[in-house]
Order: sequence, then structure tokens, then C-alpha cells
Amino acid sequence: NTYQANNYSLNPSLTYLHKFGTKGRSLIFETNAGFSDNDSFGKIDSENEILQNPISISQLVQDQKANFRGNSFDAKLSFMEPISKNVAVGFSGRITDENNINQSDYYDIINDILLRNSDLSNGFRRDYISRYGGINYSLNTDKLNFTLGLNYENSVQKGLLNSEENIKNTYEAVLPSAVLRFDLGNSENLSLRYMTDMREPSVQQLQPTIDNSNPFSIYTGNPNLRPEYQHGFYGSYMNYDAFNFRLLYLSFRGSYVQNSINNAISINEQLVRTIMPVNTANASRFSSKAEFSSPIKSLDIKYKIALRANHSYGQSPVNDVMNRTKVWGKGLTLSLENRKKNILDAQIGYQFYHSDSHYSRDVNMNQFYKEQGFFINTSLYLGERFTLKSDFDYQSFDQSFSDGIYKIPLWTASASTFLDKNKKFRLRASIFDILDKNKGISRTNSLNYNEVSQTNVLGRYFLIGLSYHIKGFKKE
Repeated sequence: NTYQANNYSLNPSLTYLHKFGTKGRSLIFETNAGFSDNDSFGKIDSENEILQNPISISQLVQDQKANFRGNSFDAKLSFMEPISKNVAVGFSGRITDENNINQSDYYDIINDILLRNSDLSNGFRRDYISRYGGINYSLNTDKLNFTLGLNYENSVQKGLLNSEENIKNTYEAVLPSAVLRFDLGNSENLSLRYMTDMREPSVQQLQPTIDNSNPFSIYTGNPNLRPEYQHGFYGSYMNYDAFNFRLLYLSFRGSYVQNSINNAISINEQLVRTIMPVNTANASRFSSKAEFSSPIKSLDIKYKIALRANHSYGQSPVNDVMNRTKVWGKGLTLSLENRKKNILDAQIGYQFYHSDSHYSRDVNMNQFYKEQGFFINTSLYLGERFTLKSDFDYQSFDQSFSDGIYKIPLWTASASTFLDKNKKFRLRASIFDILDKNKGISRTNSLNYNEVSQTNVLGRYFLIGLSYHIKGFKKE
């Protein structure tokens, strides 16, 4: 299969700020525009063999042409009015307008003759207008910052499919928010935040275009999708002891999503997957992190310990049966580094992460994923001009139903020097993947599966670069 694409885009923006004579009173106007034009052409020539009795062979020879044009406009006006020394009230209004036109044409090639496939070819036009209005209350003191907001959003989506079928949906939502920050002392603070958001489906999710570039994984959009309504929670605590150079940092982040957009999957007897985004009842995610670092003065080094955990829950239909997925994960990072970095900056560490996925539809398909490894990063400063750097990272990956454990050592090194006394011109020579062991491993985590894929990569290669650093302009 081969693909060609040409993409053009333009995104101008303008911001105007006016401060009045009264302290704290201000007016802000912001506007953005976007213009894009994308053309793509693909040639599909694939033959697929299903090892069953009898053996099934399917062939797809097709030309695919697509044109996507879009423009958008966004304008926001905000006004802040102080009520007293520590209290202010803000008002805001915003309007956005997005227009997209997509034309997809599929041609089957039979005996070297192009025949337009009317079942797959289609044209889709979308117009999405959103209007926002809101008010917020702010209280700011030496120890406390508090903001309470309330916004209203109304959105209208209009669609036209093949110049015949009209699609029109109207959405509205009330969006509260709150932010609270406490200064508990020198270098110690606590922050809490609650936000809501209505997330509209993307153009790709809405347009009913069939993507069969992978004959075993066919994707089609859904013009009847509704926006997600998300509740977001965030909190953090930081305590830094400047006398002993100790840091404690705790954080959590969570979300609860109504009308969550997930992929529905249908698998036929030939093991072909058809994927379409749909709305499900709800989904949730939660993650937390704890980090502590402190020096060991007798050894003149610093150590850091970081713990993390995550949990997610979601639903997605598989062959019209609702599958509920729960994912639990936990991780650990340990590192040591030297404190005096005038000549040598060195860091060594260990990383570990493990996750378990549980599926309600078939517990025999429950999966685990594990990765661990160590890293060594060093920088050697030879005088004020010359620097040597080396980064080594060794990782291993293991997961359910895999043939074995992937082990990948990656080593990168570079040398750089300044060419002038003002240190503006820098020459750098780098070598990537010195051991030539990069396997192009990437991991995908979904409600329905964990996937580790391998792609072709460059392998070992060299790079030489020259850079110029702009430090500023002298005042006359």
C-alpha cells in the first residue's frame, strides 16, 4: 500500500488587552482563525489469507482519493471588575464556528479499469457552532486564592451527507468550576481544582467515511455521536525544605465522563474488525503520584523516589455485547545523582511499571503488561566550550500472550562545542542507537486490548548540526 498527502494550514491570532484607570479592572479580547486544505491519494493492493478449512483468500485492489477542507473562527471577550481589595468578579463570552467539507472517492480496479465504488464513496459537510457565557468570583489574599465559576454552553451541529441526508443536533450544558490554593508556609502549598467540560466529537469520529486501508481493521465514523460531559479533579501538595534541600510532592488527578465516546468493535468469521465510535454510559480515570528527594551529604549525592498508581474504568461493545474493562497500574522510579555538577553531571536509575486489565465479557482474556529497566545519563564539561553527553537506557517489555520478553538497549552520545567567544554558534555531532538495537517498540492501551507493536526504524545513524542562540538585543 502507498499513500501521498499534501497538507496546508494557516492559523492567525489576535489578542487585545486594555487596563482601565481603576486597579484590577481589565478587558481582554482574543480571536483565532484556522484554515486548512488536505489532499490525499492511496493505492491499496493487498491479498489476505485466512488459515481456516477451507482456506479463504481475499484481495483488495483500490484507489482512494480524499479532500478535506476546513475553516474555524474563535472569539472571546473577558471583563474583570474589582469589588474590593481582595475580591473581583469576571464576565466572559465566547463563540466558535467550525466548518468542514470532506469528499472521499473509492475506485475499485478491475482489469485495469477504475470503477467508482458508490457504497464507500461519500461527501460530508459539517458546521459546528458553540456559544459560551459565564461568570466567576475570585478571592485573593496572602495565604488563599479561591475562584468559583459558572459557565453555560450551547452548541449546534449541522451535517449534510451526500447532499441528501441532513443531520442536526443541539447540545447544552452548565459547566461549574472551582480552584483553591493555600500557601501553608515557606515553600509549602496545597492546591485543589474542579473543572467541567463538554467535549465534542472530532471530525474523524463524526464523518461516516469508511477507512479500509487495513482490510482486517475497518474504521467508520458515526454522525450521531453526542459530546462527552467530563468532571475533572486535581490536587497537589508540595513541601520543599530549602535548608536541607528535601522535596515532598504529592498529586492526584481524576475524571468522570458521562456519554463517554468509545469504540464499538464487531468481529466477523474472517476475523475482520469493524470499528465505530459510540456513546456509552460512563467512564472514569484516576492517577496519583508521590515523589520524595533528599541529599546524602556525606556522599555528596541526591536520591529520588517516585511512586505512581492509576486506575481506569470504561465500557465498549464487542459484537453488540457490552464489555466492561478495569485497568490497574503501579510504578516505581529510583534514581541517584551527584550534587556538584561543574565538571560532571551523572544520574543512574531504575524504572518499573506493571498493569493488569480485567474484562467482564471473558475473564480468560485478562491481560498484564510489565516494563522495567535502568538508565545512565552523564554530561562531562571540558572547560567552558566543550561538552560530552551520553544517555543509555535499557528496557524490557513483557505482556500476556506474547512470545517472549523484548529487551532493548538504547545508547545515544553527542559532543558539542561553541565556535565563538560569545557562545552563540554551537556545533554538535551526535550518534543515535550506537548498539543498533532499536526495535521500534510501541505500546497501545485500549479498553479492549493491550498491544505492543514493532515498526521499522532507522537504526544507528549520525547527525551533525549547527545552531545559533539569540540572547537578546543591545539597548542603544
